[in-house]
Amino acid sequence: MITREQIPTVLDHPVHDARGDKIGDARHVFFDDVTGEPEWVSVRTGLFGTSESFVPIHDAALVDRRNTTSPSTRNRPWWRPGQYPRSGSA
Repeated sequence: MITREQIPTVLDHPVHDARGDKIGDARHVFFDDVTGEPEWVSVRTGLFGTSESFVPIHDAALVDRRNTTSPSTRNRPWWRPGQYPRSGSA
């Protein structure tokens, strides 16, 4: 799990999926309203980093102090600004 103390290390560094494929670079971290724990990270995606997706990080791990690994995969649908998750996803 990513802790509050690790947030500065996560920001502006790569986020990888469970297979090790790079998703993009972390931009913002969002916290659970009830627990206060990190729950989502917005990640710059796309060819030039012009898109942004939300990736769950509640079960993510910080790897080698510069990379974050999320249990999600690139094929799994993530939330994007202006979109709502479908029932049973994310």
